[in-house]
Amino acid sequence: MSVFVLFVLRTIFKLWCFAFSEYDKTCAAESQLPPILCIITGKGPQKAMYERKIANQKWSKVRVCTAWLDIADYPLLLGAADLGVSLHTSSSGLDLPMKVVDMYGCRLPVCAVDFSWCGLGWWCEEETKRERDRE
Repeated sequence: MSVFVLFVLRTIFKLWCFAFSEYDKTCAAESQLPPILCIITGKGPQKAMYERKIANQKWSKVRVCTAWLDIADYPLLLGAADLGVSLHTSSSGLDLPMKVVDMYGCRLPVCAVDFSWCGLGWWCEEETKRERDRE
C-alpha cells in the first residue's frame, strides 16, 4: 500500500527531491518500506518547471504527480491521504493558512510551519490523532 503525502509547492522543492532520493535509496536496501505517492496541489506560475524537474527523477519507490482539483474533489483527496504537508504561512501572520484548515477539517494529520503564536505549535498532527482516538 502506498503512503500518500500531499503538499504544496514552495521554496524548498530541492529539499523534497533530496528526501525522496534518500528514501528511494533506503527502499532498495529495505524492501518492506512502502512506496510513496506524493500529490502536489496547486497551479502556480512555476508548475511546469517543477513538473519537468520531477520527470527527470529516477525514483522507483517514489511517485510524484501534480493535481488541480475541483472544489468537490479536494476534500476527497485530503481524506484519502495519510499525511498532509503545508509549507504555507499566513499572509498576515495572525491566522492559519487555509491549506492547514482544509487538511485539519478532513482529519488529515498535518506537518506544517510552527504556529506556536496561537498555542498550536505542531498541534495539527497531535490534535488529529487525539480526535481519531476518541471515536
